[in-house]
Amino acid sequence: MLDGTEARHLGSLPHDPVINQEMMREAHSCSLWEPVLGSVAQRYLCADDLYMQQTQWKTIEQGIQCLREMAVAEMVFSDDLNTRNPDLVPCTPVMWRKLVRLGPQEYSSALAKIKWDDTEETVLDMVKKLRTYADAVHGATHARIAALEMHTQKLKDKMEEIKEAFL
Repeated sequence: MLDGTEARHLGSLPHDPVINQEMMREAHSCSLWEPVLGSVAQRYLCADDLYMQQTQWKTIEQGIQCLREMAVAEMVFSDDLNTRNPDLVPCTPVMWRKLVRLGPQEYSSALAKIKWDDTEETVLDMVKKLRTYADAVHGATHARIAALEMHTQKLKDKMEEIKEAFL
């Protein structure tokens, strides 16, 4: 728990003067999470303003971070959510479409199929699906690389045998 004085000693966390100013006004003790969320709500008018700040992501881990940032925006601007954990926020079709649009082209069709309906899945559920997808994609790639390395080693060994037999 932090009071306003302790929060001041942390310095600029969000690198945004309006959010910093709102955070420093907090006089009562609270966790850092509450003033950050409150300050973001003061700074931005709606979640779409925050979404405009998002950039393209290249790796699955960056995509997961992007999805969690969207969940925080939902937490800030939704009156219906009672959670302080972004992973427990329902992943809406709008959030998922934005995630797919911000991601690499090679992932887009597969990710679009992961959540094509309106089922009530949390961000954590979707994070698990993203990681499973990454393991499937990268696992196959790693298996091919390992097989290629094994064949290369066998070829080197065979070349050594031929070289020794020739000499």
